[in-house]
Amino acid sequence: MAARIERAECQTVLAFAAALAARGTPVMITEIGGTSAVFAGPGQPINKLAGLGFAAIDEDALARIERAYDEQHAEIRVELATLADPEAGLLLTRRGYELAGYENVLGLALDGALGGDSYYYFADGQTIRRVPLK
Repeated sequence: MAARIERAECQTVLAFAAALAARGTPVMITEIGGTSAVFAGPGQPINKLAGLGFAAIDEDALARIERAYDEQHAEIRVELATLADPEAGLLLTRRGYELAGYENVLGLALDGALGGDSYYYFADGQTIRRVPLK
């Protein structure tokens, strides 16, 4: 499930990148380790490498991405899932990357577990319920 969530995040970033490119914004997209690094200009929230660590990482490809970001005077933000291969974190640490924070993404399979009129309530007032199909 973690790999699926990370792929979805990467696909969202790529969709935003494509929309910006369609408007004429220069966008750099580089594939690496089963995902993509995106740079779409200074300050863009989609400037990141999301989904790393669920496939083998070519260290030479990472070095090329680092050089490309350096040429843009941009920092690389890597979103690394806690369930990714620990070797990905070790590789990044060896290359001088530093942990800046955590972001937790939770998933709930909606495969019938909410059958009938079942509801799940969360402390912040959010509710998950099945919506009947018409």
